Amino acid sequence: MRIILWHIYLLLAFLPFTGRAQEIALTADYPPVVKAGEQFPISYTVNSSGGEFSAPQFGNLIKLMGPQTSYSSSTQLINGKFSQQTSYTYTYYFQADRQGKFVIAPASIRIKNKDYYSDSVRIEVVGSANAGATNRNSDQNMKVAAEKQMSGSDLYIRLLVNRTEIYQGEYLVATLKIYSKVDLSGLNEIKFPDFNGFLRENLEVPPLNSLQRENVNGVIYGTGILQQFLLSPQVSGELTIDPVEITALIQQKVGNSDPFFGDFFSSYQNVPKAISSNPVRIRVKPLPLDKPSDFSGIVGKIDLKASLSRDSANVNDALNFKITVTGTGNLKLAGKPSFKMSPDVEVYEPKITDNIKNGANGASGQKTFEYVLIPRHYGTYKIPPVTYTYFNPDSKKYESLSTKEYSFYARKVADQGGPVTVYGGVSKEDVRYLGKDIRFIESSPGNLEKPDDL
Repeated sequence: MRIILWHIYLLLAFLPFTGRAQEIALTADYPPVVKAGEQFPISYTVNSSGGEFSAPQFGNLIKLMGPQTSYSSSTQLINGKFSQQTSYTYTYYFQADRQGKFVIAPASIRIKNKDYYSDSVRIEVVGSANAGATNRNSDQNMKVAAEKQMSGSDLYIRLLVNRTEIYQGEYLVATLKIYSKVDLSGLNEIKFPDFNGFLRENLEVPPLNSLQRENVNGVIYGTGILQQFLLSPQVSGELTIDPVEITALIQQKVGNSDPFFGDFFSSYQNVPKAISSNPVRIRVKPLPLDKPSDFSGIVGKIDLKASLSRDSANVNDALNFKITVTGTGNLKLAGKPSFKMSPDVEVYEPKITDNIKNGANGASGQKTFEYVLIPRHYGTYKIPPVTYTYFNPDSKKYESLSTKEYSFYARKVADQGGPVTVYGGVSKEDVRYLGKDIRFIESSPGNLEKPDDL
């Protein structure tokens, strides 16, 4: 047995310690909102061993206990790489006896002659001190209240929008949020409306693993975001977003509490409850009627850039003319810019690419239009300034952007003496004489006769 342990010790001693030293951080964990008279913890955790911890002044909060120190350490061996993580946690227990918002200065810890600080602690205390004292002195009343039949205000959802009045084509953010004072075991079904009149894009939200405490008009709820949408109205007038419907599973206790063990051996069942949000009305303003002919369809704020791949090329060689639109707004609906070229330059339909990201502040990114230009005759050609107009909802008017003028020279190749050879078509020079040189060929087979001498 000693030989085996000694071999394990040697193996661990000589394993390559390839894990990087993690950056030392001191973090604070606390409830953002509590009731007056409620007991609550504030914990500070440092991801390093050793050090001298210094707690801040806790002000008007009543300190009940602490600090309680806990230690955790984990060791991992993955693919021959050995790593170890260590953390110390300092926990204090408090009670607030009056309402208000309290800010506690950062805590600090000194490790190897260097100080590390946590963030400030910000706690809101709601309710009256007397109500809190009543709750502290009557646990039985709290149990009775918790077992009463749930009212409609114990659990509800809301579809919150960041704006209720926008222009047609603008974006708004809609957030589906749940508010609960009961124990939930999950959500069974979510039915979203059709969002008639809107273009809808889902935004990524982190999975809802737990609810966060929040003060809602003096009442503490557990809240969480279920889904977010980016909505862009396509018609003007008053639009209504129909309710979102959800079936939530609520944990309810079955039977009475044991007089000796309390709720320890109680059983629970999941009770479905249907809830829905209120309809939301959005006033959509139409765009001004003096719409320019080169309006791109963009509602937002953009910038315009252009570039030409080179300033000279051989006849029948291709050049790339790229126009890039960058900014915020409904860039996915942006129309292609238009410009006129000499008839001796073929302009192909642009290749359109975009890199647009949706977020809580709307859609932003860029959209690129890449044109292929092929000169069919030698000479100097100009690309006139390209104008591009968008609607700016901040200034409430159309604004126009313009690129600079570009020019390039098409060189005549040395062996170009006869008709011009082209790729995938005919040259303009050949087209000019088409009516003279080529006549219509009779398509009927005609009459064939056998000669008499055969």
